[in-house]
Order: sequence, then structure tokens, then C-alpha cells
Amino acid sequence: MTNHSHKIGFIGGGKMATVFIAGVLAKKICPPQHIVVHTKTSTSQQRLHHDFQILATRTNSDVVDTSDTIILAVKPIDLTSVLTEISDRITDKHLIISLATGASIAKIKETIGKDVPVVRVMSNTAARIGMAAQAVSFDPICTNAQKQWVLRLCEAVGTVAEVPESQANAVMALAGSGPAFVFWLMEAFIKAGTRAGLAEKLATDLTLQTFSGASLLAQKRYATLPELIHEVSSPGGITIEGLKHLNSSDCADILSETVAAAIQRAQELE
Repeated sequence: MTNHSHKIGFIGGGKMATVFIAGVLAKKICPPQHIVVHTKTSTSQQRLHHDFQILATRTNSDVVDTSDTIILAVKPIDLTSVLTEISDRITDKHLIISLATGASIAKIKETIGKDVPVVRVMSNTAARIGMAAQAVSFDPICTNAQKQWVLRLCEAVGTVAEVPESQANAVMALAGSGPAFVFWLMEAFIKAGTRAGLAEKLATDLTLQTFSGASLLAQKRYATLPELIHEVSSPGGITIEGLKHLNSSDCADILSETVAAAIQRAQELE
């Protein structure tokens, strides 16, 4: 697939659509005149047109008629009605990419009523800064060229891995919901700092830098996570005392159950 004439159509203009549009343009994957969008409100359409100089259409069907790749960036509750609306306009030349949670490839194809290639993309909020942890699941009928095209689009906003669709719910729970769980942990750290007498700003700055630094250090992969923990856990020191409390309080089990609860909910939404 070449980007010289390929047109991308977005149905939905929320945060995720906005960051993907920004990423695609920033990486020069295609020019703004090759991106079309339709949203629920004229206000959001005007905003996207003004911010990115992309084309705004009057209907979702217009997006389909003028696009090769259709990116569904709508809320899960709206997905079925949108697919029903555009199903008659979809042909075998289209590639469908869904950013919506809770909709399997089979469900999307059943609603469309046609055997067209469908891709599920599981992204997260860090896409806003080009740091999303993402995974994609491909319809078996997707060609290698289509797969490479989707991976290129996703790389515009972060990292991406290919996974079987059977793992999609686990990805959504771990990476999709993960930022919220990390933010919760950050907030807990900040509260612990203020209870210990630190000013809130200082506790916040220290927490954010600690999480950022620890993440970057882990990504260097010069040591395993247990080895990194060991490096800062001197016998008789303060870190090892805190770790003893973590290990005795079943914190790891609680976090595992948190992810499991998110997976359960994702399964219920399918």
C-alpha cells in the first residue's frame, strides 16, 4: 500500500481520532488532503478541519465513499449503529480499522454483512504524546501489505505489537486501562509523601520523576526487573523494609485481580 494516493477516513472525532490524525500528519504518512472525517457535531468537525486542514464530510457514508482505509473512532455504544449506517457503502476495496473496545472482528463483520478485512487496534491514552503501548489483531484475510500499513499508522502514536484476537481483552486491560492504574498508584505515592510532611508540589514532582525514571531505566533492559529491585535493596536498608511490607500485604495479588476485573468487563462487552 502506498501513501501517495491512499485516503484515510475517520468516523468519529474524539481524543483518539485527534491523536491519530496528528500522528499520521506529523510522520508525513499522508498529506492532510488525503484524510477525511465525519463527527457527530459540526463543532468538532470544524475544529479538526481548522487544526489539521483535513477534509470534513457531511455524512459517515461520504467518509466511506472517499476513503480506502476507514478508521472507526466512535464510542462502543455507537459502533453498531454506525456500521449499520455505512454497511451498504463498504466494498472489498476497503480496510476497516476499529479503535472501539468491546467489538470483535467477527461482530464487526457480521454487522457489516460482508467479508471485508477488519483490524482491531488496542491503543491507550499515551498516544497523545506519541508513547502509546498498543497491540493489533488482524483479520485472517488481511494481506501482508495491509498489515504493514496498519502497523505504520499505529507507530505514528507509539509502539505496537501483533497479537491473536484471543489476547485482545488482556491487552486492553493491561495497556488500555493500565495508565489509569498507574495514575492511581502515583496519586497514592503523592498522598504518602504529603502524609510524611512533604509539600504537595514536592511530593508530586518527586513521584512523577520517580515513575518516569524507573520506567526509562527498565526500558534500557540492561537488567531484569528483579535485578533492578535488588540493586536498590541493601540489606538492613530502608527500601528492603518497604518491600517486605509490599510482599506481606498481597499487593501483587491485588494488582493481578485489578487487571483480571478489567479483562472480565471487556469479555462482558463483547
